[in-house]
Amino acid sequence: MKNSLRSLLVVTITCLSVILSSSLLAQSVNELLPFNPDFDGNGAIGSSDLVAFLPLYGSAFIAEGVIPVENGGTGVSTLDSVRLALNLSVFSDITLEGEPNAAGLVAGELVVTGPMSQGDSSAATGADSQASGKNCIASGNYSQATNQNCTATGVCSSATGESTSAVSTASHSEGMLTIASGTAAHAEGYLTATSANYTHAEGYQTQASNTASHSEGWATVASGLYSHAENRNTIANSTCAHAEGEGTSALADAAHSEGFQTIAGGFASHAEGYQTEAAASYSHASGRSTIASGTASSAIGYNLVADQDNSTVVGQYNVEGQAGTLFVVGTGTGVDARANTFEVSTGSALVNGDFEVTGSLTIEGMDLIGIISVLQDQILDLQLQLDAIVDGE
Repeated sequence: MKNSLRSLLVVTITCLSVILSSSLLAQSVNELLPFNPDFDGNGAIGSSDLVAFLPLYGSAFIAEGVIPVENGGTGVSTLDSVRLALNLSVFSDITLEGEPNAAGLVAGELVVTGPMSQGDSSAATGADSQASGKNCIASGNYSQATNQNCTATGVCSSATGESTSAVSTASHSEGMLTIASGTAAHAEGYLTATSANYTHAEGYQTQASNTASHSEGWATVASGLYSHAENRNTIANSTCAHAEGEGTSALADAAHSEGFQTIAGGFASHAEGYQTEAAASYSHASGRSTIASGTASSAIGYNLVADQDNSTVVGQYNVEGQAGTLFVVGTGTGVDARANTFEVSTGSALVNGDFEVTGSLTIEGMDLIGIISVLQDQILDLQLQLDAIVDGE
């Protein structure tokens, strides 16, 4: 009899639990949640919540539904919907965070407002600047430093490569150990440097140090205003000077040196060839080992010296210091054996040696060759007469 009453009590309690849990489930304000222990939704977990849970005891748990946004969820059930809900639709994982080489993918446009730093110990501190790589610093506003040990400190400057520096507004350095200093300056290559506005240095150990100067090649120096030094070991140190070739120097305004170890030292002078020197204003030296030291003089040939103003010397090893000469043909054989075969001065000409003319030679309308021939015949006739007189004695 007692066992029957006990069984009846258990059945009655179970039925009440089922009825009560069904009522509470129906009353729950969180019925969309996969699981919520607060069945009656009163904000506290009590005995009524436990009674409502008893019918589920021992059954399999299958999460269904979604967590609403107001409960800390996304309100959606698919991955794509989650990205949209979180405004992350362009992002997706390649390798999950916490795994080796974690990575993600951006499919679409990526907009970064403000500085952006990327890599190892790189820092972008200027407004809207960008630093990437290793130990790169972009401290200038709108600057960019990339690769390794590069520094961009000027506004709108750019430094790329290995240990390059762009220190002025709109300057650009690239390569290795290059320095671009000066507004809109550009240094590229290895150990090149600019130090004035609008300059350009490129190649190996080249320097452009005056406004709008340009050095290129190997160890060239452009230090004159608007100057240009190119090729190898050349120097252009004056305004608008231009040095090119190997070891040439343009050392005066508007001077031009080219070839091998030539020197243009006079204003608007020109030295070309091998070890020539144009030392005076408007002078020109070409060939080998020639020197043009007179104003507007020209030496063309081998080991010549044009030392008279407005003179031109051609040939080799001419005699120096011939005052007033305008045109000289040198025919010497050495430094200690200088000689001139032909010299022209104001109002006179000098021929040293034989002078052979093939054809006619006219002076003031007279055939000089014919006159000489007649005179030679007259001389011969006189000689015969003298010989006859001598023989008659």
